[in-house]
Amino acid sequence: DSYTCTKCNKNTALHLGDCVNNCPTFMFKDEEKNMCLFCNQRDSCEVCSQSDYSLCEKCSNNTFLLNGKCVDNCGSGYFADYVNSRCEKCEENCDICYNNNICNKCSLPFNLYNEDCLQ
Repeated sequence: DSYTCTKCNKNTALHLGDCVNNCPTFMFKDEEKNMCLFCNQRDSCEVCSQSDYSLCEKCSNNTFLLNGKCVDNCGSGYFADYVNSRCEKCEENCDICYNNNICNKCSLPFNLYNEDCLQ
C-alpha cells in the first residue's frame, strides 16, 4: 500500500510526501507550514537559520560563512578558517592576513612591521 502525506503534525515536517523528523541538508523546517523548504542559498548553505531562512549558519562546498552568507572569498579584513568554513576578522587595522595573528597588508595609514600594523 502506497500513501502520500499532504500535511504533517507540528512535530514533523512534510518532505516529498512523507512526514520527517528532520529536514535534509540544504533545507529547513518552516514552523508555520510544517514543511521542509530550501534555504535561500541552497547551493552552498548546509544549515540555514531557523529564525531567518535567508541567513546561513553552516556553509559547504568550499565556501565560507560571512555575516550569514556563504562566500567563495572572505575579502579585505578577513581570512578563511578552513577548519570551520568561516571567515574570521583579521587583527585591527589589517586588510590582508593569513590568520588573526599574522598580517600581510595593513590599512592606511598603518605600516606593516614584523607582521603587525603600527602607526
